[in-house]
Amino acid sequence: MDSQLPTNPEPAINSVNQEKKGVPYLTALAMLVSVVSLIFVLLQYNQISTLKDEVSKSKITDSISPGQVKVAYVNLDSINAKYEFILEKSKELQANLETADKKLQQEIQTRQKEADELMYYMQNGNPTAEDKRVSEGRLMQLQNELAQIQQQEEQRLMENETALQTELHNRVSEYIEKVSKEQGWDYVFAYQQAAPLLMFGNPLYDLTSTVITGLNEEYTKTKQ
Repeated sequence: MDSQLPTNPEPAINSVNQEKKGVPYLTALAMLVSVVSLIFVLLQYNQISTLKDEVSKSKITDSISPGQVKVAYVNLDSINAKYEFILEKSKELQANLETADKKLQQEIQTRQKEADELMYYMQNGNPTAEDKRVSEGRLMQLQNELAQIQQQEEQRLMENETALQTELHNRVSEYIEKVSKEQGWDYVFAYQQAAPLLMFGNPLYDLTSTVITGLNEEYTKTKQ
């Protein structure tokens, strides 16, 4: 953080640190918008469910011989696009981001006005050495306040993201485990185009539609 007073008419807070022009503090916050589109990637690597209990078999698993490992899969891209929980939480994340953006803009405007007044006095008011020292300290304080507000908003959004990731993982994992026990699957793999660990899957063993329908039904019940 530069401690030298700027000598050009550029807005004072921006001038104290040339690397922070406009509304730089939103960069990290804006990156969080992409969180929902990427949030299911976590499930790609840990969504395998190992089942030990023997349960009744569905019509699909009736064709599998006794003792054979029974494997199915789900398409996470489809779940990501059709699961109502994700769609609604995406809107909430966007709204939170816009709120943080608005708050930061207001804080910047308030401090920018004071900073401009200080800079005008420093350049046109014949200040003493002590005046310069005090004004410079205040400019640095204004910039530190904005940095602190930015950090607080980022932390709040990241905590919301973490909570959403945990809830999403639990909802999907628990429902897939439920379906697997009901239908007798030993393993359920997760497929996603961004990380295609599963290169081919027989549609006969695709549980995506079943999982999406069930997830949405359960989510609807939780809102009633």
